[in-house]
Amino acid sequence: MHFGFSYITELFPVYLAVFSMRLSFGLVVFTLPLYLGNHYLSIGLVASSYPLLELLSIFPLGILSDKYGRKTVLVMGLLLSALDLPLFSLTRSVVLLAGIHAIQGLAAAAVMASSLAAISDKAEKSHRGREMGVFDFSNMAGYMLGFPLSGLLVDLTRELRICFFIASLIAAIGLIFAIRVLPSERPPFPEINVVERIILTMRNIKISREAPLLAILWFIVMMYVSFVLSFGSSLWREISRGSGLGFTEFGLGFGLIISILAVTQPTLGAISDRIGRDKSLLISSSSITALLVVFVLLLQGSLDLLMATPLVAFFGIGALMFSPAGLAALADASMEEVRGSFMGFYSFTMNLGNLTGPVVGGIFLSCFGMREGITAMLILGVLLTGGCSLSLAKKTFRGGSP
Repeated sequence: MHFGFSYITELFPVYLAVFSMRLSFGLVVFTLPLYLGNHYLSIGLVASSYPLLELLSIFPLGILSDKYGRKTVLVMGLLLSALDLPLFSLTRSVVLLAGIHAIQGLAAAAVMASSLAAISDKAEKSHRGREMGVFDFSNMAGYMLGFPLSGLLVDLTRELRICFFIASLIAAIGLIFAIRVLPSERPPFPEINVVERIILTMRNIKISREAPLLAILWFIVMMYVSFVLSFGSSLWREISRGSGLGFTEFGLGFGLIISILAVTQPTLGAISDRIGRDKSLLISSSSITALLVVFVLLLQGSLDLLMATPLVAFFGIGALMFSPAGLAALADASMEEVRGSFMGFYSFTMNLGNLTGPVVGGIFLSCFGMREGITAMLILGVLLTGGCSLSLAKKTFRGGSP
């Protein structure tokens, strides 16, 4: 690995900016379900407002990052987040909370579009899998610390609103750091106008053999990630009732899981650099399908925890390769002139999944109850990822990856 001065000055500040955004977001994600109470559909609707606006804004913000530079758009996102977060403490109205959370989605879109484009600009193709793994580590490390921190704050203070103010402070620190440390850059290809950028991006997506299938896989994966993030603390409250376990334990447990995910990402990304994107994506997609099957069997009592644990560990490692390999595949396929816009395509599909997960999960839990609602979500995932795995197998064994 090459961690010279240029790496530290050009990429490390981007990773730290992403970390600060996700750390503040982790506090909010943990706190919102408790703030709204046992109203699963309301939780789902508020949670889905974030990815809805991110979904609608990520492509335009990607274009802006191509036109005006990565730092400008990233700083704008952090500033908007820091100003918006304290507003959560002013209301418990579902409509107003959805609007406030939607603004967070806009802020996240600005940070995601600009940071992914910046990493794609600076990272060499032979190391993009590794760098996307570091990007994932920055994302997950924010959640890893945000969940236990919010759980500790809730248990110590019994005041949910404090989490929103701490989140705002963290975003403000990230903003100051980005302004002072992140180097300004000349916008790539500023002579290309907005209409030309849109046409070039659409052409880039059309000719890319990776983009369509990756879009489907990102949608599925993020649908389940958003389901877990949206309902995790509510489900824990029901599961742990009468057990003496508090939200600190849940936050620490969830943080431990995310920490395992985070530390493996750079290594798995580097493996995808060596074995090729297609093979990496096939391994990860098949592993996700198998993992969901194991959870269904565990939930229905067909597997006990002792038997399920090694299976979860084995298939979990394979599943974790998806994110760095998928991001690197998109970066490899992107044209330099519209890289911000093209990487916005990734975030568009990701947030379509983020939007769908809380709504579908809220409906399933409201209609079927906790156990059967979760089972329905898992079976749906098996069907969707299984189809993608078959398509990837045909593609891999016919052509292979570069």
